[in-house]
Amino acid sequence: MKNRLFDLAKFLVSVVLLGLVLARVDRDDLLRQLRSANVSLLALALTLFILGVPLRAFRWRALLSDRGLNVPVGVLTRLYFVGQFFNTFLPTGFGGDVMRAVELARYGVSKAESVSTVFLDRMSGLMAFFLMTLVALPFAGGMIPQSIRLLLMVFGAGGVVGTWLMFERRWTTPLIDGLFARVNFPFKAKVVRLYESMRANSPRATLEAMLIGFTFNLLLVGINYTISRAFGLDLSIGYFFLFVPIISTLLLLPVGVNGLGVREWSYVALFVPVNVSGETATAMSLSFWAITVATGLIGGVLSAMQGARGAINAGAAAPVSKEGK
Repeated sequence: MKNRLFDLAKFLVSVVLLGLVLARVDRDDLLRQLRSANVSLLALALTLFILGVPLRAFRWRALLSDRGLNVPVGVLTRLYFVGQFFNTFLPTGFGGDVMRAVELARYGVSKAESVSTVFLDRMSGLMAFFLMTLVALPFAGGMIPQSIRLLLMVFGAGGVVGTWLMFERRWTTPLIDGLFARVNFPFKAKVVRLYESMRANSPRATLEAMLIGFTFNLLLVGINYTISRAFGLDLSIGYFFLFVPIISTLLLLPVGVNGLGVREWSYVALFVPVNVSGETATAMSLSFWAITVATGLIGGVLSAMQGARGAINAGAAAPVSKEGK
């Protein structure tokens, strides 16, 4: 019941934020811009986003291989596509992570290893975003409200601390082990197992995962820049290095359904002060959302195909009844 109320609250937040954005733009002009956008450039942006899926699969494989778990990158890519589908069409942006962990366990990877590597894969990407956000903030000037700047500084500081915890072992290991020994809390045993499994990766593999995360973040910058060009903008790419990590970090907030509304508000809040119209900023955000939906649909098709193959194989293996014998 609580989960349903929380999902309803997120849906209402998305509706309110999206309504506020649409109320402040000329909707006829917005539709005109969406219809007149350069389709070839939008197709290029979609292609780049799709190419980002196997890139993230390589990040995941770096963590798995470091533990002696050799899952083919093709399998991990498919699981990432399926995860994108669930992230897009479930009310939470983390449903795909659960599905990735569940599906990975079918390939002989233990439940603890599946959960911990999926979690660390997600965390290595988030740490890269948080650090990029912290670097970008001093250049944002007065373009971001003070309350949002403070929130982003907290995220950035969390990125620094989280990165330190992932790499530093000499001081943090006895510190955290001592904390676990002294403090009792719900699900302590599971948290301890997850923590120990996460620490099973070497600093080298963690660094490799974070570097791939940085590369994917740079790809997101290129995708957003390509979308802007599709709408005729001639902005310096430097703005995108500044804004994209901030937008991506804001989308992590547990408000809105899959970022809808939050994304549009973020684009308008950041791009309008640099002489981009509200209509164009909204069109850019909706285009990026459409790209994520299209990529999620690929995952939906792959998931359906796997289900169909499973049903066919199960039917072929089932014993044939011999009536009348």
